[in-house]
Amino acid sequence: MRAHKFVRQRTRYRIAYTGRILVLFLLLFSPGLLQAKEIQYPAISIQLKQVPLSTALLKLQEASHYGVLFHADDVIKYGKPVTISVKKQPLPKVLNLLFEHQPFTYHITDSYITVAYKSPESIIPKSETNQVGDTSSITITGHISSEKGEPLAGATVMVKGTQIGAITDGGGDFVIKNVPISATSVQVHILGYKTLEIVLNGSRRLAIRLQQATNSLDETVILAYGNTSKRLNTGSISGISADKIFSQSVGNVLSALEGRLPGLYISQNSGVPGASMNVVVRGIGSISSSANPLYVIDGVPFTSNSIGSTAFSSSMTNGGNPMNSINPSDIESIEVLKDADATSIYGSRGANGVILVTTKKGKPGKTTANFSAYTGISQVAKFKDVLDTRNYLQMRREAYSNDGTMPNPASAPDLLVWDSTKNNNWQKRLIGNNAHITDLQATLSSGNATTQFLIGSGYHHETTVFPGDYGDKRGSAYINLSHLSENNKFKASITANYSSEINDLFYTDITNAALTLPPNAPDLIDKTGALVWPPSISNPYAYEKQTYKATTNNLLSSAQLGYMLFPFLELKLNGGFTRMQMDEIKTIPLSSLNPATNTNANTSSLFGNGSTQTWIIEPQLAFTKSIQNGVLQALMGSTFQQDVTQSNAVLATGYSDDALMESMAAAGTLTPQSVLYSKYKYNALFARINYNYKDRYILNLTGRRDGSSRFGRGKQFANFGSVGATWIFSDEKWIRNHFSLLSFGKLRASYGSTGNDRIGDYQYLSNWYPTMYPYNGIAGLHPANIAVPDYSWETTKKLEVGLSFGFWDNRLIANADYYRNRSSNQLVNYNLPPSAGFTTVIANFPALVQNKGWEIDITSINIKSSKFSWRTSANVTIPNNKLVSFPGLETSAYSSIYIIGQPLTIQRTFHVAGVDPATGIYQFQSGKDGSYTTYPQSPQDLISSYNLSPKIYGGLDNELRYKNWALDFFIQAVKQEGYSIPPVLNPGFISNQPQSVMARWQHPGDQTTVQKFSMSGQALIPNIYAKLYGDAFYEDASFIRLKNVQLSYSLPTMLLNRVSIHGCSLYLRGQNLLTITSFSGLDPEVNARTNNPVLPTLRTLTAGIQLTL
Repeated sequence: MRAHKFVRQRTRYRIAYTGRILVLFLLLFSPGLLQAKEIQYPAISIQLKQVPLSTALLKLQEASHYGVLFHADDVIKYGKPVTISVKKQPLPKVLNLLFEHQPFTYHITDSYITVAYKSPESIIPKSETNQVGDTSSITITGHISSEKGEPLAGATVMVKGTQIGAITDGGGDFVIKNVPISATSVQVHILGYKTLEIVLNGSRRLAIRLQQATNSLDETVILAYGNTSKRLNTGSISGISADKIFSQSVGNVLSALEGRLPGLYISQNSGVPGASMNVVVRGIGSISSSANPLYVIDGVPFTSNSIGSTAFSSSMTNGGNPMNSINPSDIESIEVLKDADATSIYGSRGANGVILVTTKKGKPGKTTANFSAYTGISQVAKFKDVLDTRNYLQMRREAYSNDGTMPNPASAPDLLVWDSTKNNNWQKRLIGNNAHITDLQATLSSGNATTQFLIGSGYHHETTVFPGDYGDKRGSAYINLSHLSENNKFKASITANYSSEINDLFYTDITNAALTLPPNAPDLIDKTGALVWPPSISNPYAYEKQTYKATTNNLLSSAQLGYMLFPFLELKLNGGFTRMQMDEIKTIPLSSLNPATNTNANTSSLFGNGSTQTWIIEPQLAFTKSIQNGVLQALMGSTFQQDVTQSNAVLATGYSDDALMESMAAAGTLTPQSVLYSKYKYNALFARINYNYKDRYILNLTGRRDGSSRFGRGKQFANFGSVGATWIFSDEKWIRNHFSLLSFGKLRASYGSTGNDRIGDYQYLSNWYPTMYPYNGIAGLHPANIAVPDYSWETTKKLEVGLSFGFWDNRLIANADYYRNRSSNQLVNYNLPPSAGFTTVIANFPALVQNKGWEIDITSINIKSSKFSWRTSANVTIPNNKLVSFPGLETSAYSSIYIIGQPLTIQRTFHVAGVDPATGIYQFQSGKDGSYTTYPQSPQDLISSYNLSPKIYGGLDNELRYKNWALDFFIQAVKQEGYSIPPVLNPGFISNQPQSVMARWQHPGDQTTVQKFSMSGQALIPNIYAKLYGDAFYEDASFIRLKNVQLSYSLPTMLLNRVSIHGCSLYLRGQNLLTITSFSGLDPEVNARTNNPVLPTLRTLTAGIQLTL
């Protein structure tokens, strides 16, 4: 007992130690590299005599290091010669002298000087209005380039306060027609560069140079039905760009998000390719309903659930994950919407968060072809320490001795028949092979200022570490076409994505066999490749012959249309259609069965297919108008959506030959296993109003009225909404005067509600299903549920407060968010008495579930020079989930599962009080009086509990650049508890065990935590209680993992120009390279949450090339 207490105490120390390491994430920056310095204009020394104004501006740019924006033709034509001589004078004073007698004036914005006309009416010809005598609107032209003077294609230029804008062509030029004469400024944005606002002051022709973005505030943020910037965003949105996705060799894009975004927890459920994944945004808020977030790809909802038949739910991939059918290379960005301000406009679909996926689009410019390819291998990173043959045989002999029985050849071939000197490493044989990965991608894009296109294709193939040639392969094709009319009034974007995936992994994971096969077991395959069937053990190679094949075809299409009715009003129409279909087949041929116990009658095939298709139409009106010193934006629209899901499975038996088993027609008997058909209809009205006053005070209101076919009459509609506000306090004069180090500060808050209708379709009706077994050859029907017409929506109320700081010209940016989500009116499966004829019925309970926590992320530009740069970003999430209230919990069927005040993810367990020193059998503490018992009872003896959700999680990302070299590495960290379940069979059976069992009880009086070796029922039942329902095998499963590393080299431009190549880079990558953990199982991410050993995450090494023509 004392030893058991010591183990638990040591576990607490390990958890605390891991927590301290996680806190260090926030300290791994180098702000000391940044000198705190008051912002002031530079002192200028310049001497010029009778030089053209254009030359003077270029000289001033060199002396001040400020970018000077002017239209060369106008300055040359209307500018006057300049004579000036100053020494160490402030920049504004020099500019005043320079423009004193010129027809131009200037504006200083950030590190730019914009040149504009003083009196444009006396200079600009009338021909530059839209028509002679028309003074209501004008035409603005211009050119946009980088700091190096290179034209920037694809930059967006918008007239502030309107929906009017244009995109630069391949030469960086743009034309905006129908601009109101009252327009005051234009905003210029392109990914990777600072967003710039240019004051027109009468200018009609603009020459604009953009600086590369040095902080994340200027990055575009995609939100529901629009976009904004991180600076002006009122909601809680985290995102990842295509560059970060590309730097990782993953088949499922969700794997690229692990640990990188605060508030988003993702973990793999297996290391096999195409396996399912666990995705949670800010905790689990529903007792019975799904916790999956809403996925939206280019405006079209995408299923988050497996579409396969339930008859295949125990496959190695556990139904897979639908996002595995999306090619990561087709994705431009992913945003995760978390708070009410960001999600309430999605109404009932946004309670669990929203993941927005934006695919790549064509860009203006010359035709560009991109090719990328990588290949590599994957391996199991860690094997479990199990008994060798010597210790294994000692265990077996000792078990017979403890039980007082004698071994015989039938029950103990390992002791009396098999080679006692043989020592097989079954982990190396069964899961120790190399898996191979290959990925090929190609895209072609081109376009001008009005029409752009992009087409692409991809191929991805992964095998496994298991014996044989099995794996997952996916082919995909992608196309996007975008168009903007010459008068900038009509725009359209159409996207289509098709993929086909084939997963031919065998059905059953053999990791458990690798851990439990006796080390002296004979070879299980003979020289001819036939299976060998030793007595008393199963042959895992049989599963290779029990084939499984899942073919998934996915079509995802979307269209966005827009027409400018007025400069302030745009009519939009978003629509989309997606269809995913999965066909599955599993065979159990005679060749995979032990001939001593099976015949053709035992052979079978299971056929299944499932599909889901969705169409959605969303007409919208978007309003934008400048009012006073602010901009008012309003959006109003409606949603019409329909999902149709269907699946079925048929068991085929009675095959005469194994070669016919993939044919349903060749079976002797067909038996239906499952049938599903459901149609879901969803309608909604939504609106959003946003007012931005001086880019300093921002108010955002959203509302949505939802209608769902999953509820009965009178319960089908519900209202949701939110209010969000932002105050950029760093723009306040008194802040700037007193806090010179602070370059950016923002306070935001939001409150609102979302809903949840994630329940089965038609549950409010009495549904009938066909019987599996006909009576007298006639198929029948049986009731599936009791009609419950009066249950209604779950509701989640979300509260959030966020604070952002930027220091030293935003080279250090920190964000801290506090959130509290409360989900009520829970839809739960209420248990019924046996006399009802059904086990459960759906009902609303007044239970209240709360998720609250802190999210912190920091970005630091540690070093930035012309040759070397170093950027660091870190994020930490501290979640807290608990069941606040559940009236009647003590008398409900959930009394043995949940505890008021504890998380929904707790595991209630018996407390294992060590091993009885007298008997060597596990003993448990009674919940009644604290005494010890060998056979505990549920629920009264469930006195321990463990939370399997992470307590802290986050990541640390570093980007280093030196000349043509780049190094990126990402570290993931999770603080959590989990269990490392050894084989359920008691040590002593013909099954291998972890090395730790050698610390077992041997003699009366021994103090230990490991039960004696035995095969008796007296020892087996307490052993099962301890391992499956006890707390003895829960432990610290925290880990710190070097998740991703990429080292790349870009070939010199001068060399590439000789062979007409635009860009070429070579790279080496690694995934899951190193894991620091005290967890005793194979992998703390995968194996700490399941009592069924599965393949852990794999360590992957790849090499690749990226080529641009």
